Amino acid sequence: MKGRKGPGRPSKYNNIETLNELKEQVLLYRKENPFQKIRPADMVRFSKKLYNSKPEKYQFFNKDVWLSYGKSHINEINEPLRTKFLMEDEKVYEIPNVVDCVTKFKGDPEKLISLLSPIETMLHNSLKREEELINKVKELKSENEELKRQVWSYKDFVLQMAHHSYIAEYQEKFGLKNIISPNANKRNNKAMKEQHPKDFLTTNSNKYVDNEEEQNKDKKQRTSLLKEFQNRRKQQREHNK
Repeated sequence: MKGRKGPGRPSKYNNIETLNELKEQVLLYRKENPFQKIRPADMVRFSKKLYNSKPEKYQFFNKDVWLSYGKSHINEINEPLRTKFLMEDEKVYEIPNVVDCVTKFKGDPEKLISLLSPIETMLHNSLKREEELINKVKELKSENEELKRQVWSYKDFVLQMAHHSYIAEYQEKFGLKNIISPNANKRNNKAMKEQHPKDFLTTNSNKYVDNEEEQNKDKKQRTSLLKEFQNRRKQQREHNK
């Protein structure tokens, strides 16, 4: 009785050197044919061509070798080109190259649909997200305008409070404390005595100018600032209507 046979000899092609050469030949073919879908038959012809041109450098691999050991390299190289995008949420999105997809899989509608459908979904999601952001920007602009209006109202309120805190009648009626010293400088003294504290709108220093030339210059500046303040108050009142 014959003994049981052991495992057969390992294939001479199942080694790292041969697998690397199979991959190299696939890459060389892709370089010459950048947009073509590669088939095992294409690689058989190309392998023969390489062997005939440089037998000392390249081996010839028949169809069985390509199907058994080179198919994984062919499938990998046939995958469509993709562009990766790293988003702020740290997600990585891969967008397949449409031209590459159509060129390689124009005879395979199901494959094309599987590759291009995610792009359609991403486009719809992007448009929806853009619409949401546009609405959010409009909302923030509206809130910003309202906050600006409130800031001007508070500025005017604080200015009036500072002025009224000097008047004894308001101190007694509303329990206000004088928060600005009228004797700090001549400008304060002058402003506190007027019905409306216009002098506080000037951005010049608190040092009161005495000579006539500087007084005229200071007066023009205060007039300009007063007009600006009045215009803003007018806009505020119109906005509140």
